[in-house]
Amino acid sequence: SIAIIYWALTNIDRYFVLYFTNINELASFAFLLGVSAPIGLIFNVFQQTLLPALAKANKTQTGRFDELSSEFLCVNLFLGIGAVAGLTAISPLVLSLMGSNQFSVGRIEFLLVGVFMLLANLEQVLGSLLAAKQQSQKHLKIATASMLVLLVLLALLTPKFGMVGVLCARILSSIMVITLLQKQIGFTVIGCVNRKMLAYWIFSSLVMYFAVIFGSYQLILEISWVGALLSIFIGASLYCFLNMNYVSRVILPFLFKNYTA
Repeated sequence: SIAIIYWALTNIDRYFVLYFTNINELASFAFLLGVSAPIGLIFNVFQQTLLPALAKANKTQTGRFDELSSEFLCVNLFLGIGAVAGLTAISPLVLSLMGSNQFSVGRIEFLLVGVFMLLANLEQVLGSLLAAKQQSQKHLKIATASMLVLLVLLALLTPKFGMVGVLCARILSSIMVITLLQKQIGFTVIGCVNRKMLAYWIFSSLVMYFAVIFGSYQLILEISWVGALLSIFIGASLYCFLNMNYVSRVILPFLFKNYTA
């Protein structure tokens, strides 16, 4: 049932874009969702390994469940913030390499779709934590309510703001879902990470953003997609370097730790 609801949540906005705008804007919207999809898939990198351990910890060690859940959320948030900044930074370059007249989107649209994908990723994490606690029925109720809210927001925002209105509607409905899921789980996403650390993650992502824009813009245009991939690598390396302590202390052990179920 949750899968059916999320299929509707994933696809209903396309019909609103097509109905209230045109096929060209629908193509631009699909393009945005396509290039930002890796942000929403960060969660899947860890899901299969970690969920069995979470389910076992929920039954035997409540403290361990909370510890793993907090770590899971923090890692996804850290990677997602960097991915959103990187996507926004390279957006004009990607458009230039593909043909700037093909899609009528700019940095604002890339930023909005990146934020939406990050929120969707956190939604998946929280929904999986509820599944590990064997409370998927609560997730179904929340998802159903969010679909109704999303329909209302799409009807209000799409006619006036077009694709930007659709993205804003998706962001607002995702925030609602995350808020409700947090209440069911018993802790918040922001509460899992130190506020100063979160602020530094955002600051370092901005440093990476401006470094990519001003440091490699001409390079990417000159050597095409190879340069674009190189810029992504450099930006990711800079973000990790600025957060070296967290990467070495949390990210690397998280990736290679053996989570036994």
